[in-house]
Amino acid sequence: MLSYAAIIQERTLYLLHFVSLFEQPTEAALEPQQIQAFDQLRRLYRGPSRLAILTELSRNRNSDKHGLFQPGSVANSVFQNENFQLRLSPPPAIED
Repeated sequence: MLSYAAIIQERTLYLLHFVSLFEQPTEAALEPQQIQAFDQLRRLYRGPSRLAILTELSRNRNSDKHGLFQPGSVANSVFQNENFQLRLSPPPAIED
């Protein structure tokens, strides 16, 4: 049977080995073509985040409930930004 000190030493060595696995530099997981394709895709979909859009919709809904109209809020809307584009995807194909 192992002593308490031996168990602690064994677990410490295991943890040090585990931590060292994350400290070693690793090779890039993606090939250059994959990185380029990802960058192109990211540039294509650059725009307001989903959180910004949901926040704006929530803000508009709350002001409609209370009958408030804030003229300054329209100018600051993410929907008035010239870069905003709503991208719709087709519905999923239904197989018979």
